[in-house]
Amino acid sequence: MPTLEQFNLRGKDKLQNIAEKIGLSLPETIIVTSLELLYKALEKLGFPVMVKGPFELECMVDLKNNKIYLIEINPRFPAWSYFASALGINIPSRIIRTANDLNVDKNMDYPSGYLYVRYTTETIVKMNKFQTITTAGEC
Repeated sequence: MPTLEQFNLRGKDKLQNIAEKIGLSLPETIIVTSLELLYKALEKLGFPVMVKGPFELECMVDLKNNKIYLIEINPRFPAWSYFASALGINIPSRIIRTANDLNVDKNMDYPSGYLYVRYTTETIVKMNKFQTITTAGEC
């Protein structure tokens, strides 16, 4: 278990302070509140930023100060896309069909009253058992 001090160090808002303490450099944080400011921020990076394929953009919106804070960009289908598919809006299929110039269902209606709960399980196994599973597909 982490100590209380270690637990209190968690959080992306503390990253700059932690990095300074251990001698790491971090890029400047740029707050983007419009498409125009996004382009300016990308120009400041000095290299092209391209996202090809599905991605998840995580941000927090400060409505009081009209600011958007980018948390991260994940270049993959997000886990919650399964939830949409299970409710009849198959996002991965729609993206693939669009990329291949196929007809795409534009219906965005879905039933209400559902909740998506995601959980993970941590498992410890001996390395040889894992190797057998990955190479032979069996235990």
